[in-house]
Amino acid sequence: MAASCVTVEHCKSWEKSGKQEFIRYCNGVGDKTVLASLGSHDFRQAVFDVCLHVVRGNLKQEQAVHAFADLKDHFPDFVSLVVDVLGLLDVELNCVDEVKGARDRFYSLVQTFSLSFDCESLLKSRLDHDTLENSGLVPNKTVFTQKHVKIKTRLYYKQQKFNLLREESEGYSKLVTELNQEITEKLTPEVVLQNIKSLIGCFNLDPNRVIDILLESFENRPELEDFYVPLIQAYVKDNITLCHCLGFKFQFFKDDETPMSLFKLAALLMKNELVQLDTLYPHLYPPDSTITEHSKKEMNDAKQYARKLMVVNLSDKANEDKKKEEDAIKIDPHKNNQKLGLVEALLSIGAWEKSKSILDRLPEFFGTTYKPVAAALCALIHTVMDPVYRKNSGMSTKIIAKWVKPGKLGSEVQLATTFKEVYTLVYPMVTYLGPYAACDPVLLVKLIRLGKFYMNKRNQGSLSVEDNLMYFGLLSILDEVIIPSLSFETAAIIYNYKLTKLNAIHTQKDVANSISESCSVSAEASEISENNQSNRNTDEMNCKYISSNTNILSKAAEINPNEKSHLNNICSSSKLQYSATKSDYSDPP
Repeated sequence: MAASCVTVEHCKSWEKSGKQEFIRYCNGVGDKTVLASLGSHDFRQAVFDVCLHVVRGNLKQEQAVHAFADLKDHFPDFVSLVVDVLGLLDVELNCVDEVKGARDRFYSLVQTFSLSFDCESLLKSRLDHDTLENSGLVPNKTVFTQKHVKIKTRLYYKQQKFNLLREESEGYSKLVTELNQEITEKLTPEVVLQNIKSLIGCFNLDPNRVIDILLESFENRPELEDFYVPLIQAYVKDNITLCHCLGFKFQFFKDDETPMSLFKLAALLMKNELVQLDTLYPHLYPPDSTITEHSKKEMNDAKQYARKLMVVNLSDKANEDKKKEEDAIKIDPHKNNQKLGLVEALLSIGAWEKSKSILDRLPEFFGTTYKPVAAALCALIHTVMDPVYRKNSGMSTKIIAKWVKPGKLGSEVQLATTFKEVYTLVYPMVTYLGPYAACDPVLLVKLIRLGKFYMNKRNQGSLSVEDNLMYFGLLSILDEVIIPSLSFETAAIIYNYKLTKLNAIHTQKDVANSISESCSVSAEASEISENNQSNRNTDEMNCKYISSNTNILSKAAEINPNEKSHLNNICSSSKLQYSATKSDYSDPP
């Protein structure tokens, strides 16, 4: 142990000078050279030395307590310091040979110090249980130990968060009542927020559980979006916490059917920028890897099936393989697909850009193969193109007046009023539909009518420069959406008739300058036919006729090179038609 700050000589002259020197040293007031023989020890060492002399019998405990009382007024934490010193001294007495009666004097000092400074609770928390019992601070060490263990368990090991409603039924019941009351003009989000904070403080509610109940309330009343969105924004400052609470809801329904109300809730939160897609997306089931793997497997199975159609196999093994394929359980990736459910909900509120972000992460056309998603996207397209379609459908005003207007999706949805906006707003959505636009025949008819009206105005030259952009989009939609969709339609003849009219308007202006050349070729073919030439010469003339028309259409296509492939398809079909008839030299369709 370090050299003593208070010697036996100071204890002998304690009443005369020792006490004053000790207090002066501790206060740091007089010249420390008075105690030069004590060395440069700190305040704690001096207190420890005084307590040690009491235990050894060199100093009375009353004298030490009186000196400590004088120092207490100058040092607010002095009592806590002395308790620490007593705890250290207790350990040291166990490690060294005790002086006779030292342990009894120590217990007496602890008891006297407790009574003089009223620090019983502080001593109970820091001293050994045996010391407390021997000092008379606790009646029974065993009972005190059991009580101490229970208190520590309740403080440090008991769960503090109330994740079950039954643990704080009164507080949560008041919270549910507060959130689901009738919303009036007088009841503002600020008033409800203040009441929620009061309930949290009064009943010690878990703030995260409050978020969960708040989302539940919003989920059941999504029509009150204008009330709940400001309330959530004011209560939840960290959007990541809100996103995780919402993600746990989705994970709960991973193996069960997810309610549509939860998708609607997530869509509204994403629409108002309370939840970010990148944070919520990992919580959605199934993972992208599973969807991609299943999509590739379906494509490979389709190709394999197409190859088998060209091969005839009469062996028994082939029949066994076919039976195994029929018995195999097919897992539908669209069933309980939370990502597609969220896309459907986003489309239903007009959040196209956020829906597009999810569709871009999935395989091509995977989302629109799910009929609810395709139907929701068609409904959104109907709404967006309604203003421009009413003005440019070519129908009479009486018929247009009877049309039912699409439902409103909110002021954030931009509607197309010009042909340019059709190109920038409508056609990108239609492209994501692809051939699955066949699920809405009315939409196909609208697109064809709008294209026909547009081509009429284009031939008349009454379009602005900006509206001419729609021409290129129309050609793409015909090739990628409308024509492929006909393979899914049972009454494709109706669409073929409308497309024929659209094609006639399309080619009318471009081939007008080539009519004379076409007529001359037809006359030459008729003259050869009348002279009864051989079938070989007739076929050659047919080819010449078709070739001439191909050149005519190619010249017309020089105006726009992008439509050359489309016109070549028309020419190819014309060649097949004339090849079958052998002698029909009427004008091409």
